[in-house]
Amino acid sequence: MKQFISLFVFLFSFSLFAQDAVIAVGEAEQDKDKLVIDDSEFKSLNGDQKRLAMEVLEIVKNDFSFYKHKFNNVEYSDKGKGSYSSPDLDKWQAQGITYFIASKMNPLSTDKVDANFKVWSTLTKKEVLSKNFTLSKGDPRTTGHEIADSLYRSITGRPSIFLSKIYFVSDRLSKKDINKELYIMDFDGRRVEKLTDYNSVVISPSMSPDNSKVIFSLISANRVMKGNKVQMIKNIDLKILDHKSMKLETVAAKPGTNPGAVY
Repeated sequence: MKQFISLFVFLFSFSLFAQDAVIAVGEAEQDKDKLVIDDSEFKSLNGDQKRLAMEVLEIVKNDFSFYKHKFNNVEYSDKGKGSYSSPDLDKWQAQGITYFIASKMNPLSTDKVDANFKVWSTLTKKEVLSKNFTLSKGDPRTTGHEIADSLYRSITGRPSIFLSKIYFVSDRLSKKDINKELYIMDFDGRRVEKLTDYNSVVISPSMSPDNSKVIFSLISANRVMKGNKVQMIKNIDLKILDHKSMKLETVAAKPGTNPGAVY
């Protein structure tokens, strides 16, 4: 069974998440805010637009389920019945709901949807967020995570973990030889993307502070002239990858070991 050689988790909001962690002492429990993410109001959406809207809303709901220690995501008795257009703060407060998230989806074009989200606090009886987003078929997961992060920030005043990425090294696609390549995925384990294809071994990746680059070491085979003959000599080179442009550069390839760089 193939195993990860190493797992490097880059969570830019990890320290913030850690501050929210729940430590149980005896039978004591932390009070959780009751949160409702209601079904959207759909206005004149065609089949594809409605599926897109439902997919993005499901991503938002799944993201918030990650914070089960902080929010009690409850079902709403009148799900999808005009909560965006006709908010009933007294009713929500009577049901013990702390925060209520509602949305309305309108068509923008054939393959785009205008998504309007609102967050209400029943304690203050005020709207704490009203924001529009554009949904498109191209990248619904990124949009869903961005929406969830905006909603979370409006409630907590802190960034969420939803936009974080995980970099890891794996031999998951190796066949005969055991090769370790660099991968990236969303915080929830979805959208796994292979970043390198060296057919070799990648080790010790490290993320830059601005999230744009990752530096790592690579066990490479280099051609070296010895006399009149070309020999293949293994070396540990230092590489850097710009994730936006996917441009790879060699930082150091001196004979010997060039491992373990960090930002």
